Amino acid sequence: MRSIVYVICLLAGSMTSFAFAGSAVTGATVTVTNLDLVHNSATLETVNNSRKDITAYSVAVVATYANGREDRSEKMLDYGSKLTARGAVLHPGSVAEQQAAWGVLDEKPLVRVDAKVVAVVYADHR
Repeated sequence: MRSIVYVICLLAGSMTSFAFAGSAVTGATVTVTNLDLVHNSATLETVNNSRKDITAYSVAVVATYANGREDRSEKMLDYGSKLTARGAVLHPGSVAEQQAAWGVLDEKPLVRVDAKVVAVVYADHR
């Protein structure tokens, strides 16, 4: 029970902080692999670089429009207890793909998307 509370606090805290400076989360990386400027969408690929299964993670995303305005958001993936129990997790070396989309802001197109892993939850195999 204590570990569940810790994970919830960790994820809740990451939702309020989108700074890209500071210490990096180890064990997973995210890359913007397909930025579609026509449809204001992007594909985010998260790679498990650790030696452990990942059961949940959170990615901070900053989309920048041509007028300089930034749209900050967060993408989370949680495999949940049922999928985790069946082994449906992000295994070491595996890649998870997520789609993200933004609206057109005052006829200003999207020009850049940055992403950073801000939280990782590992499976506890006892």
